[in-house]
Amino acid sequence: MIDGVLFHSSSPLLLLPNRKAATLRPKRIVLGWNGRREAWIAVRSSIHLLQKASRVHVAVVEVEDANSADLATFLTRHGVEVVIDHLQGNDDPAIVLQRHAESLDADLIVMGAYGHSRLAERILGGTTQTMLQHPAVPVLMAR
Repeated sequence: MIDGVLFHSSSPLLLLPNRKAATLRPKRIVLGWNGRREAWIAVRSSIHLLQKASRVHVAVVEVEDANSADLATFLTRHGVEVVIDHLQGNDDPAIVLQRHAESLDADLIVMGAYGHSRLAERILGGTTQTMLQHPAVPVLMAR
């Protein structure tokens, strides 16, 4: 059902983990960023939440040339307080992103979904699949 919503709806999906309170007014947001089309869609889909947050941490996990400076300029022009965090780790990028969000006591993770085909994600795994299976904090996904 989640795949259907992500692939056949123009609306983002809010995924809530068990035993974790969610808010519609998140103050600290971690934005998972890789510079791909899906990530831009997630930004545009959540711009109203990003603007109301006290701080948005743009988390770039082991991606070179992710255009994070362009994103920071875009968000700043839209009144968003931005911090760019370049993260490294030996784990799946979703795990690195979740740990970072937990360390910041973030209220929400915003990210794009399924940058690769569903088949490739199912066979090889991927950030979207890991995030769907084990969300640490509420996650807003868009595709």
